[in-house]
Amino acid sequence: MSALDLELLATKIILNADNVLTKCGLKRKDAKALSRRAKELPSLIQQAGLFQAVAFYLSKINENLYKYLYEKLNEGLSPIQKSESSENSVCYYNNKDMKEEVKQEVSKEGAGYTFLLAMLAHAISTYSNQLKVQDCNSLREIVDVVKCMLRLREEGLLLNFERALSPYLITIKRLSEALY
Repeated sequence: MSALDLELLATKIILNADNVLTKCGLKRKDAKALSRRAKELPSLIQQAGLFQAVAFYLSKINENLYKYLYEKLNEGLSPIQKSESSENSVCYYNNKDMKEEVKQEVSKEGAGYTFLLAMLAHAISTYSNQLKVQDCNSLREIVDVVKCMLRLREEGLLLNFERALSPYLITIKRLSEALY
């Protein structure tokens, strides 16, 4: 997967994130936490490594919200399309209104971890599939993220992933700064 492919993937994920915010009734100016975390994540990975950065983010997230965001950010690998069925359901997960949880996630001080982890997990899964790494196909569940990190460590691929995901993370950071 080339740097250009990862930048394109990051752009699509940010557009999906923007659609989630819009459909949950939030304004871009309300998403400051998303921009903060996008700014911090590349440095954290560089300083602590991918395994430790992911472990730190896992300790900060809302698991139910993570599953919801992972699904919504990955829909069709393109911006979420408006349709009659998704218009009303985009802010619902397991019959629960997610609007307040999304709002807290993107606007509260000390938040934004869940959104960024869902974005990072998608890139890890996509890149893992290219390399045919087991245990990293779908990272919808928190336990799957942990298993994937363990597999990458066991196979000596963490440094490779840190380098490869850099263009993705920089694009997420720049677009988040521009939008939020």
